[in-house]
Amino acid sequence: MKYLAIMGSFRKNKNSNQALDAFLQGVEKNGHEVEKLYLRDMDIKNCTGCDNCSRTGHCVFKDDMNIIYNHLDNCDAIVVSAPIYFNSTNALTKTMVDRSQRYWGIKYGYGREKIEIPRKIGMFIGIGGANYTYDQFLAGQLVMDMFFKSINAEFRGNYLISETDKGEVSTKNRIVEELIEIGENFENLSKFSIQKID
Repeated sequence: MKYLAIMGSFRKNKNSNQALDAFLQGVEKNGHEVEKLYLRDMDIKNCTGCDNCSRTGHCVFKDDMNIIYNHLDNCDAIVVSAPIYFNSTNALTKTMVDRSQRYWGIKYGYGREKIEIPRKIGMFIGIGGANYTYDQFLAGQLVMDMFFKSINAEFRGNYLISETDKGEVSTKNRIVEELIEIGENFENLSKFSIQKID
């Protein structure tokens, strides 16, 4: 299987990255191919709602989002790891999600019955520094649910980690071990939603 891993935090070696790397350790145990992209290193313009994708099947911008489109069109699984800011995904990740309007345009505009969007499976890893609340990740989950629907991915699960301001993910052994196990078995898992503190 080909996995696309998107790291949505501006901070390269912190919690979002640590959680994603733990998951990918499990994925790589099975010899799967992994492409990891750091959104902070990419030039991705904001969606302007011009509707060009609905008319033509293509985004009007020629930037690094085309790299992501290519991977989305050719991967079997995608995992997005991002921090939660003000109860939703951070702006860097949300910009990438907004530019996935191209797929919505293909489905319901130009591409209807013309362009096939390959099926895949998806997972969201959410990182929240604040104290645990049951609805801490709700807005981010809704955003990612719509993202996975647009790219034709079966949304397999959320792995949500609260209270990371009190200690980095890499120090939370039970979480690291569970993420490795999920990565190792991801393609065979049923739908899940897990929220952890430590």
